Amino acid sequence: STGEVIVFNAPELRNRDNLLLERLAAHEAGHVKLGKRGEGVIGRQHLVDSEWRWLLMCLGALAIDELRIERGLADLGYPVAMTGDVDYIDEAMFWLNCELMNALVDPASSDVEKFQGAVMSTQDWLTKHLAYVAAYASSPTLDLSALSSHSRQNWDDYIAAHWGKRVAFYENIPDVRTALDASELDSILLSAIDIEADLLSSLGFRLSDGGHGQGYAFRRVSSDSQCARRLQRAREAFALRDSA
Repeated sequence: STGEVIVFNAPELRNRDNLLLERLAAHEAGHVKLGKRGEGVIGRQHLVDSEWRWLLMCLGALAIDELRIERGLADLGYPVAMTGDVDYIDEAMFWLNCELMNALVDPASSDVEKFQGAVMSTQDWLTKHLAYVAAYASSPTLDLSALSSHSRQNWDDYIAAHWGKRVAFYENIPDVRTALDASELDSILLSAIDIEADLLSSLGFRLSDGGHGQGYAFRRVSSDSQCARRLQRAREAFALRDSA
């Protein structure tokens, strides 16, 4: 009741080095700072007129929190987080394609609500990962030469056309040490809806208003041939890992 509390998992962290622990504490302190200033998505649902826009705003807001904190840590000289370095990009691109293709072929996805949940869960971690990358490498053209062939193809297929828009959007968002007034934050969060909708489109899906009395719609917009190529890539990448 007195405010946000951060709990550290002692058994998991007990044998980590001091720099990692300091970095983790500094990152989590950023979340406390944002919470105390009320600079989050909570209490801002009135800004949107539909459930699907609220969903995208929430995804965007959580990623912006990570961006602002990591950008502050970068400016203070902390090394890039594991989730922001090129090795993690390689792993993330592998799992991005696998998770989306698994959702596409899973019989449970005949239930559109479950299908949407699987896709949006993937976008949830992806958009935070991209925020981590952008905090340390805010260039429209990243050096991805260390990526595996399949992961590079996944980046080019899913992310490349979107990346420049995200970088440009993030460019003028201050780090966690600079407070935002309510109107500034409202404007940023409303713009985040379009950024997350663009990423969702790159992943092959779209949220939109439904027909009269139908709430909203979730649709696949990627073509059958595009999905077939993505599925083949996922199978090839899995086969390579199994044979390693």
